[in-house]
Amino acid sequence: MNLILVDLESEYRSILQRLGKREKSDLEGKLTEQIDAERTIIEQNIYRDKQHLAIVNFCADKFGVGSRLSTRTGYLCVRVEPLYGLGIKTFDIAVYNRSTRALILAECKSALREARKELEDLKGKIAVTVARRIDLENLVGDDISLLEFALCVKAGDASLAKPIIASQGISCCLWSADIFGETLVLERLNSDSTTEIAAGRLHRDDQLREQLTKGSQDRRTLRTITFMPSSHMATILEELIPQLRTELDNSQSEEFGLRDVQNLLARELSLQNFDVQEQVMLANNALNSALETGVFVDKTKASTNPYEKRFRLSSQTHIHRRLIEDCHNKYVETHARENALRRMVKDYRERHPDIREYYEK
Repeated sequence: MNLILVDLESEYRSILQRLGKREKSDLEGKLTEQIDAERTIIEQNIYRDKQHLAIVNFCADKFGVGSRLSTRTGYLCVRVEPLYGLGIKTFDIAVYNRSTRALILAECKSALREARKELEDLKGKIAVTVARRIDLENLVGDDISLLEFALCVKAGDASLAKPIIASQGISCCLWSADIFGETLVLERLNSDSTTEIAAGRLHRDDQLREQLTKGSQDRRTLRTITFMPSSHMATILEELIPQLRTELDNSQSEEFGLRDVQNLLARELSLQNFDVQEQVMLANNALNSALETGVFVDKTKASTNPYEKRFRLSSQTHIHRRLIEDCHNKYVETHARENALRRMVKDYRERHPDIREYYEK
């Protein structure tokens, strides 16, 4: 149950009771408009998240097991969101060369909507991540001899990023992704390679630099990263729910628990190298979101032990496409209404302060 939404609904009904017929009708009309606006925002955010996942997959696939680039350079994509377990959202993928102990952390952007601000944020992320070098060494299980950073953007956005990276002195390489040409390119910001390598804007590894500068093309169509821990929760649930339905059908059961959600996450290729604690954290987030939006139903409300609680899917369909649609619609509608009510209640409070607040001062 979404207790926040329950409280907002209660306060909204209380507001309606204080209004006359005309004011009540006007407020209900504004709420409908606000829900429509919030629905559009949420749908846009989900769409952008999936666009972001597409470019993350593009980059990760270039350094995937058996890929041309990985075979020739020794660099391999080893993990998504390397600092997730510490509660730090910095870079999307970690690419590591075990023989040279060189680690590249790449941030992927499906679009640069506010290029200067986004690149200033990237500069801050680099500083935060450099300070966690020991945590990164624990992640790869070795001392890191070289730590580099990369920003991957669509080919059309490279011209926006180049001058800002140079003028702001950002120590990161710029990768441009030609999605349709299936080519990843290391962009040169300056003709002086020695200066650019020292500045962290060209890779030190000769083989990697050569391969990426001329463009690495590998016609592979893998989609190994279905979601990341920081992906939009709607994206995560849309991937998990059909898998959960299949598991329930195979076990001829309609009920499941937290461990079942954890087990699904443990099998996700996109979450390889995640420890149990990180999987538990993500499983709890997904389960709570599914309960709040009505995708899951709590069958044991009296129980407080999370591992003793039992749940079921609210949708009874066994068709995956319909499960995804139902999950998507429940998520969007619940959050659109919650966000709209929060705004309406906040606006009303600001225009009609409670007289009791004056006595409490």
